[in-house]
Amino acid sequence: MSDYRARSRLKGAAAPCLLVLMVAAALVMLARQGSSLRLQSIHLNLLLVILAALLACASQLACALIWHRILGAFGVHRSLQEDIRIYYYSALGAAIPGSIWGLVSRSVLYSRMGVSAVRVAAATVLEALVIGVAGMAVYAVTVVVRPSISIWRLPILGYGAGVVALVLINPRVLNRLHRWVLKKTGQPAEADFPTIQVGQLALWLTLEALIVAVGGLTLFMLLNGFAPAPRSALLPMVVGWSAAVATGNLFLFIPGTFVLRDGALVLALAPTLTLAPALLFAALSRVWSIAALLLGAAIVAVVIDLPVWLRRETRARATAGSARR
Repeated sequence: MSDYRARSRLKGAAAPCLLVLMVAAALVMLARQGSSLRLQSIHLNLLLVILAALLACASQLACALIWHRILGAFGVHRSLQEDIRIYYYSALGAAIPGSIWGLVSRSVLYSRMGVSAVRVAAATVLEALVIGVAGMAVYAVTVVVRPSISIWRLPILGYGAGVVALVLINPRVLNRLHRWVLKKTGQPAEADFPTIQVGQLALWLTLEALIVAVGGLTLFMLLNGFAPAPRSALLPMVVGWSAAVATGNLFLFIPGTFVLRDGALVLALAPTLTLAPALLFAALSRVWSIAALLLGAAIVAVVIDLPVWLRRETRARATAGSARR
């Protein structure tokens, strides 16, 4: 048990340490480059930062709506409000090193409401595969438009993972995998387990691909919110972000996916921005992503949870007052 805790603490410290090392390396390179740095005039464009934040919030909400539809396809029919609430709160697990925490937190939150943890876990894995395939699709389209910005000289691993994910989200394969998991875990088979339709998958893939592309645009706006960047950096930003999204979701259960995600962004931006600014922006995008998750969860707490709590308090006080009379 002590060894497990030690390994957990080590993994928990890995991401912050890597972030600090990235910033330190970038600052050292900036100091050495001096006036030769391309992005010399650092300034804050508050309008662009606000627009980027609004786009990020809209993208998060769109992802929550897609999650609601995916969960419904698995026979879990909760209110849209409940699904949005759990989506945002469970997404906070992304701030903790280890890709498994989002899945675990979702399963726990839904289990408290009497929902099958197996169905929630299956829906979460399907969502990750759909997002990963969508990220690979955006990457492939962008690289076709401009082949010179490909970050993988031998992209067979990434494309191979995309093909495997496409096979896994095939309705027939997905249903068989679910039956196999139930058998291996000793749980009773669910006769009413639904079959995902091809049309549903196509719609989810299309919407997630649009969200990934918008995510690249959001990061480009964020970059220009702190320093002027050439327009030629837009496509590399989309390439880096789509590759990062694909890597983080297709290799969900592999340790250290945060290294692959940040590395993809740095590789895509370094030719345009030089290495030091690319490292700094990768670190900034990591902090930005966590801040966006915290902001989304705070908005959900104020808009959804706070009114419910106030109504409960009002009823409790009214009940207590009538009891005194």
